[in-house]
Amino acid sequence: MRRRLACLALVFAAGCLEVEPPAGQFFCATPADCPDGWVCGSDALCYPEPLACYPYDQTSCPAGQGCYPLGGGAGTICWPAGPVAENAPCDDSMQATRCGIGFRCVSRADGVGRCSRLCRSDADCGVLECNNFLADEDLIAMAGRIGVCTYE
Repeated sequence: MRRRLACLALVFAAGCLEVEPPAGQFFCATPADCPDGWVCGSDALCYPEPLACYPYDQTSCPAGQGCYPLGGGAGTICWPAGPVAENAPCDDSMQATRCGIGFRCVSRADGVGRCSRLCRSDADCGVLECNNFLADEDLIAMAGRIGVCTYE
């Protein structure tokens, strides 16, 4: 009986817990369909603010620019898109070697960075698989679970 009372007291003392919904998991037609402080992306999914852009809402960047993570939890930025095509060697340090819109430079087993298509499911990858879900804080914040299409 004491244990039950202690648990009940703990629940009342803690109050309600606020749980953050998973980003990129809720469909929306207008911003009103999203939780407070979230935006409705052009892909009809809700995303938290205040990121500058989102990888699946490439229309959030001006023409010719792609959405790239800054790394280290610093958010995202619209940068001029690089010319590097899917599965080609890349290096995000210079625009001339940066991946194009919708791709991320990912180091492969051979140690070479290659442009990999961002994905949420296998359907985004055609005949390839969507896995290697990225642990990058910015990508997690952008859409909960983002991976890259595998080529190996």
